[in-house]
Amino acid sequence: MQAQANLFELLADSQKKGMGLLGLWLCKHIVMRHGGTIHYEPNLPTGARFIIQLPVASKAI
Repeated sequence: MQAQANLFELLADSQKKGMGLLGLWLCKHIVMRHGGTIHYEPNLPTGARFIIQLPVASKAI
């Protein structure tokens, strides 16, 4: 599906109003700045699931 290929692209959206994919781009940007990853999985039979993985922070001494 073409929409999935551009899911995290900045402003790659066909919506006329709302944040659209700006919100997903921003989520990815924040997660990556913290050393993490985010990806999409279909949630069958309908819907979507976004998996976010963040590194465990080490304690400062």
